[in-house]
Amino acid sequence: MARNLPVPIKNKGVLLVNVGWPEQEKRYVFPKLTPELRQLAEKITEPWIFLKICDEAMLEKESLPPKWVIQLPASMMTCEQTYC
Repeated sequence: MARNLPVPIKNKGVLLVNVGWPEQEKRYVFPKLTPELRQLAEKITEPWIFLKICDEAMLEKESLPPKWVIQLPASMMTCEQTYC
């Protein structure tokens, strides 16, 4: 809903946002650190796909395939309304 992006697609508790920017094609948003994160990370082969985790749990580099780069933590916008 932010930055005039399409409404996220919800699938098994994970949100997919089709961003469409030159340096960020898609982003998957996980509400917490789950085993599905690594499974998805192993399947993704295209560049500019981001995995975002809204969890204070520490993500270790070893929990992702070697091709992934972990960026510094940042703020995440949230929405409390039912349409989010």
